[in-house]
Parts: sequence; structure tokens; C-alpha cells
Amino acid sequence: LTTVALSKVDVVDDVVADILSKRLVQCITMFSSKDLGLLLAASQRPGWAFGRWTNALAVEVQHRDLATFSVRDICMSSQALARIGSVGRAALSALLTEASRRKLKDFSIADKAFLLWSMAKSKVVQLDLCCLLGKALGSCSELSREASSAALWATAVLWDSLPVGSWKDHLASSLCMLTPWLVAPRCDVASAAWAFGILPPEIVRGSWASLTDSSRELATEASLKAMSLHELMQ
Repeated sequence: LTTVALSKVDVVDDVVADILSKRLVQCITMFSSKDLGLLLAASQRPGWAFGRWTNALAVEVQHRDLATFSVRDICMSSQALARIGSVGRAALSALLTEASRRKLKDFSIADKAFLLWSMAKSKVVQLDLCCLLGKALGSCSELSREASSAALWATAVLWDSLPVGSWKDHLASSLCMLTPWLVAPRCDVASAAWAFGILPPEIVRGSWASLTDSSRELATEASLKAMSLHELMQ
């Protein structure tokens, strides 16, 4: 917990960071699956923490009995491993296999959305699991804006890898109906626009007007902020 907390600040010198990192690696087999997830999440952060223990954590995940991991542990670790790049792919693949073995039992709809995002982010694609996730997400009418935005982006990234079938068209259409670009940060509006460029035109055609309005609102907001800054500088 000390290491996780310190990774969130940028005031730890290299000597302290080295001591913590070495001690962490020495004790790595003693950590719970929850601890591993927290440390993996910390290792994503740029700065002194990044890369000091990432490989050791990824290897440790592969050595664990993943059947003992809770759904939360699987999801938290999967997202973190997806973000850290190639070092985490083997461990992520093992976690995805475990999720597939469980047939996604007890995974919430948000968990499923972010598992799909983890596959898209890492390019670790398991088609059977994709189908399970896609069919579950396509039949959901209630999903948070953040989760639906992640799922829409992931669907576009994976589109050409997904098997031909009505379920993937239904998935993309359902996610568009949730309009995750409304009242959203710029990055989510941008990712939706990128996804629209990848998905078939007949699926996104009815949503372009809404996305365009969101883009204009952001442009107006940015313009107003620029004007205010200019006035303050006068």
C-alpha cells in the first residue's frame, strides 16, 4: 500500500524508489491477487514507478492460480496489463482465458465492457470471449457513459477481427444508441468520431448528427475559454 500511495506523487527520490522496488520484488509471492491488481495499476503511471516492477508483476500473475481471483481482481488487473503494453500480454491472455472459462459468470455489464476494451487496447484477441462479451453488451440497454464509450471504441478497433454475424452489427448499433459522446470529455468525443470512421456507414448514419453537435459544443467551449484567457491577459 505504501508503494501504491507513493506512486501517485512525484516527490520520491530514486534511492527510496529503488529500495521500495527491490523490497516489492522480494515479497511479490506474498501479495494477494488484489494487491497485484493495485500494484499493476500503479505501474501504469509514468515517472519513478513505471517499469521498476512491471515485468515481475506480470510474471507473477501468470504463476498464480487464476481460479482464486475474484471478478474484480481479474478486471482490475486486465485493464492495467492492457495499458502497460507488450510486457503484460501473456498475463492478460491468461486472465482472459480464465474469464472465458467462467463463461463471464458474476461479471457485471461494466466489467464486460472493460474486458472488451482490454482486448482492443492490448491486441490480445480471444474470439470466443469476444462473442460472449459482444452478445452480452449488445443486449444491454443500461451502461454507464464511460463504459459504453470504452466498448464503442473497442468494437471499432476489433471490428475486422470479429467473425461475421448479426450480433456484431447489433452490438455496434446498441452502443451508438447509448450516445456515450454526449456530455463527454474531448477524448471520448474524439474516440467516438474515430469509431464512426471504422464502423459500417449504415450503422452510424443515424448518430452522426448527435456526434457533430457534441463536437461543435466542445469547439465552442474551447473558443470561449481561449477568449476568456485572452481577456485576462489584457
